[in-house]
Amino acid sequence: MWVLTEQFSFKTLAPEVRAVNEALIDVLMRTPLVDNIWLYGVPGAGKSHLAKCALNRHLYRCMLADYATGPDFNDLAREFPKDRKDRENGLAEAQLLLVDDIDKVVMTAESMAVMWAVFDRRYRAGKRTIITSNMTAKAVSESWRATRNLNETTLSAMLDRMNPIQQYQVHMPEGVKSLRKTHAPAPSVGVSALVGKVVAINALPGLQQALNTGNLAALASMRGE
Repeated sequence: MWVLTEQFSFKTLAPEVRAVNEALIDVLMRTPLVDNIWLYGVPGAGKSHLAKCALNRHLYRCMLADYATGPDFNDLAREFPKDRKDRENGLAEAQLLLVDDIDKVVMTAESMAVMWAVFDRRYRAGKRTIITSNMTAKAVSESWRATRNLNETTLSAMLDRMNPIQQYQVHMPEGVKSLRKTHAPAPSVGVSALVGKVVAINALPGLQQALNTGNLAALASMRGE
């Protein structure tokens, strides 16, 4: 179960950087509720941090959220079904779930069964999942389809349960190789979760221009402030 933590917030950032990142969270959370969100980009771009900040905002509103990494599904697959039932239930029932680094799942018949159990229930209940990956949804699904000895019908059904998906590409800040290695970023660099360098499908009108120009009034207007 995800626990609220100040580590994943924007409170320590300069006001202009905080405004940018809060606006980006708003873009994600204004995605139609029935859609899952897929964040992809190079390692260290800030995908996980942004997604965890979204979980925190969910918890601030007293709504149930949960978190798992891709390899967690492999760990669950090695457990007896009765031993993993509680964990599966938690992942399936959370109002918002973050699956971090889903491309790190080693796809086997067992891990696929666990993922099916979780995603099928979430699909039927209309619950949102945020997914992070170094690759696009299409690239990940193709890599899984290339795995030998998997039931194609079951895999296709499991992938179908991840839809509909809105994909957002997270770009690295200019001049920064990895946000994981960046400490106390200067506002001029604008690093934190996304830096405003995001190419978003169905993003809010005018967001990119506001981000590029540092127009805080426009950002505040988008946030309803």
